[in-house]
Amino acid sequence: MMPVDRKFLSFLLLLAVFVLMFILNCQMPLSYGDDYIYSFVWEDWRMMDPLPETAHRVAGWGDLLRSQWSHYFSWGGRTFAHTLAQFFLWQGKALFNVCNALMAVLLVLLIYWTADEGRVGFDLEPSRVAWIFFVLWAFTPGFPTVFLWLTGACNYLWTSVLLLLFLFPYVRYYFRGISPPGGAFLMAPLGLFAGWTNENTVGWALLAVLAFLWRDRRRPDRKAWLAAGGAGLFAGYVLLLLAPGNMARLAAERDLGASPELLDVWQGELSILAIVMVWQLLLWFFFFSTLRRYQEFPATAHVRKSLMLARVFAAASLGSNLVMFLSPAFPIRSAFPSLICLLIALTTLIRLQHETGAAPMDPKARRFLHTVAAIYFAVTLPFTLYGYQKAVRYDDALLACIAQENSAPTDCILEVPRFEQPLWLLRASGFRLFNLELSEDENAWMNVTVARYYGIRGIRVRAGN
Repeated sequence: MMPVDRKFLSFLLLLAVFVLMFILNCQMPLSYGDDYIYSFVWEDWRMMDPLPETAHRVAGWGDLLRSQWSHYFSWGGRTFAHTLAQFFLWQGKALFNVCNALMAVLLVLLIYWTADEGRVGFDLEPSRVAWIFFVLWAFTPGFPTVFLWLTGACNYLWTSVLLLLFLFPYVRYYFRGISPPGGAFLMAPLGLFAGWTNENTVGWALLAVLAFLWRDRRRPDRKAWLAAGGAGLFAGYVLLLLAPGNMARLAAERDLGASPELLDVWQGELSILAIVMVWQLLLWFFFFSTLRRYQEFPATAHVRKSLMLARVFAAASLGSNLVMFLSPAFPIRSAFPSLICLLIALTTLIRLQHETGAAPMDPKARRFLHTVAAIYFAVTLPFTLYGYQKAVRYDDALLACIAQENSAPTDCILEVPRFEQPLWLLRASGFRLFNLELSEDENAWMNVTVARYYGIRGIRVRAGN
């Protein structure tokens, strides 16, 4: 048993993660783009076109299901993520703020438990908990779009947690020979939903499951849930990739100016990949340097299995970025699953260092890195909080203008000041701030969506601000 004070410290760290993420979620307004448009029942329209006057808000389960049916055939296949988003937009941001902060804590725990050979419990090593959250804080590309933006979090944070929940029984079985409760009856539907999440990650998870099946093929007591989970994952992936809305969205984006030239697409994706790899460079250096030091030590079967786990997740991390060359777009937030896989690989190596004493880091180097990390967090946190306070004040002022227009209608286009986020503040926050952007054109799709949402004639940013 761990000493009580270390258990208590781990609990305090997890509580601190929840409190910080809850505060940031409370300060993050709804996005004037996706969050507002997904508040409406999707009716076979294109996102970048102005919302029709006939659009109406999601007000019940029937609306939500009908919306997702139309969305699947007209815009995209991420049904699980957008069902979550529309549910929270229907139920209200307050519920999302709590649930999303809890999801961040669950992500930290799942990364820890996966790297810890599938052991589930709260006898946690505090330094490892702090390490996991710091990497998520410092190295997540597009942090606000992954952790705070409602639609973005449902697409990336929540789907990553679901995929880890699916993979966790396989890791637990690999190390401990323990099958999940419910077996195939649990894993088949869990695999279906996990496969219906994220295009650039599920394929690598499917390969890992196939490796498990190959490894287990000659055992007399083969487990049916291994194959059932894989079948569910494959079915979900097919539903995701073959959604008719994917092609409809691609055609719409090309109509609106996206380049159809393959060379232009690859050049843009190569630049994003370069940014992501530079962002992760220090983590990759740590991974390869630590892995190389393990070659100097005799490895037991237990250590070899852990090293294999680290290598598999590192390969999935790299593959989930490279596969984006097959996508017509590579938004930087799409690299988040890559970070999760790399973080699991690194945390596995750190756990091995702690358990075996092999490949230790130089104490001076360790102290230096701890000091740099503490300074980085201490500097970026207050600037991040300050930036979101500015966003809250701007959104409150905008909603006050809308409320005044609703109480005493002028039948005019409402003009509001532009949201100003200085570049120095964005840099000082570690690029964790979200831009609240409306157009000077009241007919722009985001402006029209906000106007429809609040029932006013129109809204635009005041020219010259």
